[in-house]
Amino acid sequence: LENRLDAMNSRLEEAEEQISDLGDKIMENNEAEQKRERRIMQHEDRLRDLNDPIRCNIHCIGVSEELSKNGTDNSCKEIIAENFSNLGRETDIQIQETQRTLNKSSPTP
Repeated sequence: LENRLDAMNSRLEEAEEQISDLGDKIMENNEAEQKRERRIMQHEDRLRDLNDPIRCNIHCIGVSEELSKNGTDNSCKEIIAENFSNLGRETDIQIQETQRTLNKSSPTP
């Protein structure tokens, strides 16, 4: 009877050790996952910092309807001359037509 009791106690102690080891491994895994998430956030911040100066520098200028009816080529050249005075004549500027769309979150009639 004592042998059985000793055997059961030793098995119980082994099970408790295994449970304790598993708890430690879970804690280590949680810490490693948190470190990995922090590292990912840092890398995303670095990528964002690297990509910010690379973004296109787009300048949008509104044109009244009167100017657009009279002739877009001449009015565009005038607007470019007014707003971009230090832009050289030798650069090839391509004008792209845009249209205004309604805002989906707060449409106005």
